[in-house]
Amino acid sequence: MKKKTRFFAFVLAFFLFSALCLTSCSSQLASFEEEEKTQEEVKTEKESVKKEEEIVEKTEAIPTATAEDRAHLENIYAGRTAYFGDIHCHPLAGVMPDGRKTLAEWKEKMSELGLDFVAFMNHRQIAHMYEKEWDTSIFIGGTEPATKIVDSSAQDKSLHYNMFFPDPTDLYEILMEFPEFNYTGGKDGISQMEGSFSYPSFTTARFQELIAAIKSKGGLFVNVHPKQQMQAFGVDPYYFADYTGLEVFYGYKGNIAGEDTKENYKLWTKLLEKGKRVWATAGSDSHGDATDVALTCIYSEKKNDDAYLSHLVEGDFVCGFAPIRMAIGNAKMGSSTDFQGKRVVFSVGAIHSAMYEEGREYTIKVFSSEGVIYTAKTDGKEEVFFSFDADEKVDFYRVEVLDEKRASQPIIAIGNPIWND
Repeated sequence: MKKKTRFFAFVLAFFLFSALCLTSCSSQLASFEEEEKTQEEVKTEKESVKKEEEIVEKTEAIPTATAEDRAHLENIYAGRTAYFGDIHCHPLAGVMPDGRKTLAEWKEKMSELGLDFVAFMNHRQIAHMYEKEWDTSIFIGGTEPATKIVDSSAQDKSLHYNMFFPDPTDLYEILMEFPEFNYTGGKDGISQMEGSFSYPSFTTARFQELIAAIKSKGGLFVNVHPKQQMQAFGVDPYYFADYTGLEVFYGYKGNIAGEDTKENYKLWTKLLEKGKRVWATAGSDSHGDATDVALTCIYSEKKNDDAYLSHLVEGDFVCGFAPIRMAIGNAKMGSSTDFQGKRVVFSVGAIHSAMYEEGREYTIKVFSSEGVIYTAKTDGKEEVFFSFDADEKVDFYRVEVLDEKRASQPIIAIGNPIWND
């Protein structure tokens, strides 16, 4: 009996030892595969960088605009002035304040920083837009809900989005049209209970209906801090509709030089490669003071919320710190036209003081759907004008401004594309 017991104990010990060895080997193999995958990713990234460098080396200098082309651009943007602001902020205002600074404090700090406007996107409410200190000459209204897209292929299906509206009544009507929000307030967001709404989940189709409704009221939809919220393989889960925004410059950590902006920029460019017509936007997501870390430039006829928003909903604005104007025929940034027989005309103006450095040379890059095609230099002070014949075979043109001494994040302005119909 003792022999049998010893025999079974030996067999048990052998199997336990074998299992331990197999587990260890599997762990080492998984570790090796992970390391190999990482090395492969690094190799791919290096090849991508090398390819980009080769493209840049082959680019030509951008032709200076003819007098006729320059006059055409000036006519297209006649009566409009470049204004800078931040379109993703949170003040201490409304029935459920998310910020730490009042509207009066925001005004004071904005003046110090040279900001012309901000968009306030407080969560779960509309009441912040009815504050007595609300000033439509500098404040744009909206809200930032969250949701989960239940039928998405993403691993983490959650996202935040900003809804901008010309009038707070438009937001109220949206909340009524989509009962999933369970809104408890009146038109002013204050008259009943707390005037708040919930964060409902949506199917992709229902979410697209919401986006269409926002746009029908003259509003703007932006998928904010996309890669910092939703987690997905590939880029398709981040896309919902053309002519909507994707927050590329994200300044929540006090600058746009971190991995957040890099990830969002990569996502945006891949969406463009897939033929999606999505605009690049910027935002600080500040819950404290006004900042100048993630600016937007809008050429506007007036200094008020309606005028600013009229250009935001058309995509005719710049994500970043340099004023860019661009036209192909009569089409402006963010729109589309038939490229056949038309000229691409654009200008780059004085860089905002938040990013400008005296004596610094800045790089201008023109992108088509084929990659970088032209480059030029500017001092960041004087407006420069360029033009060239459009190629009817490419899908879009767009312009970037870079400060190549900022190694961690050289891109300081992104003009939205004009697409080829």
